[in-house]
Formats: sequence, structure tokens, C-alpha cells
Amino acid sequence: MKNKKLIKNIIVLVLVLIIAGIVVYVGNALLRFAGDPARFRDWVAEKGPVGVLTIMGLAAVQAIAVLPAGPVQVAAGYAYGALWGTVFFIIGCTAGSMTAFFLVRRFGRSFVLLFFDEEKVSHIERIINRPKWKRVFILLFIIPGAPKDIVSYCAGMTDFKWWVWLLVCSFGRLPGTLLSTLGGSAILQSNYAVAAALFAVVAVTSVIGFVVYKKKMR
Repeated sequence: MKNKKLIKNIIVLVLVLIIAGIVVYVGNALLRFAGDPARFRDWVAEKGPVGVLTIMGLAAVQAIAVLPAGPVQVAAGYAYGALWGTVFFIIGCTAGSMTAFFLVRRFGRSFVLLFFDEEKVSHIERIINRPKWKRVFILLFIIPGAPKDIVSYCAGMTDFKWWVWLLVCSFGRLPGTLLSTLGGSAILQSNYAVAAALFAVVAVTSVIGFVVYKKKMR
């Protein structure tokens, strides 16, 4: 029994170290984008398929490591345009969310607590104990601004079927992602007024989503 627990702890530690290392990589890539967007786009274009995998990898790590999604979404839109930027980001982010989902299924609540404090997890668990809680989960995932990362992790503690959650992760992110990638694409085309308007919409909807989340928490 002790050996089994020790192996579990070692696996969790290795996973955390891997995630920490990738976070550093993600940070460097996003700093490259923020410092010189044109150079970042050229760098991605030069990499070909590797560039696509890089964007999808950044999106996946963002979901697993609980990092802000906005910068990666904008970078994807800038590098590949609104359509393909959205497609690549959704694929990567969904892969990351499903990875978190399955890790929680395997290691349980203790794995969630590695990334979120007890109070936040308990709030989500109170939602799970209410009637129609699945509708609330889906709503939180669709509204921009709601904390999708903790919802993805906590979904692994529920009886959600994996393929249902896969659909929620994929389509639930579309509204917010499309707005951000359109903004990134507008920057590429030097349509700064359009980009500013789109980012304003993202900001407003994010505030609304955060308010809805807080209300549900109460």
C-alpha cells in the first residue's frame, strides 16, 4: 500500500515538473510574440508543420498549466488568421483540457489541489451537488471570462462521459476564441481600430462571465 502511494506521488511530482518546464517554454514563446509580433509570425511560418504544432502545444499547455488563454489566442490569430488560428487553438486547448480531465480521473481530487486551492475546489464541488449541475458546467464553459481551467479539472471528478466533455471543451471555447483570433488577425492587417473593438468586446464579455461565475459560486 505504501509503495503504491509512493509511486503515485512520484508520478504526480514528475508531471508537475514537466508542466513547470513547459510553462517556461510557453512564457518565452509569448514574450517573443509580445516583443515582436511580426518576428514571431515569421518564426512560426518558417517552421511549417512544426509551427502549427507549436501553437497547438502552447494552447494545450495553457489549459493544463492554468495560464491565461488570451495571449495564445491572439498569437494564433496573428500567426494563422482568424479561421486557422481558431482551429489550431481549439484543437490544442481541447487536448490540454482532456489531459487534465483524464489525469484527475486517474489521480483524483489531490491532483486538482496541486493547481487550485481548497476553497475554489470546494465551491465547484458544491455546484456538482446541486440539481442540473451539468448545465451550469456547460454554461461556465461557454461564457468568456468564466474560469474554464478549474472547471476542466473538476469535471474529471464527476460522472461526465469523456466524449461529452470533449464536445463541451471543443465547442464551448469557440465564442471567446474566435473574438480573440479575429483581433490577432486584425493586428496583422493593421486594422487597429477593429482589433481594439474586438478586444473591448472580449473584455466586456469576460467581465460578464466572471460575474456569472461569482453568482453561481454563491
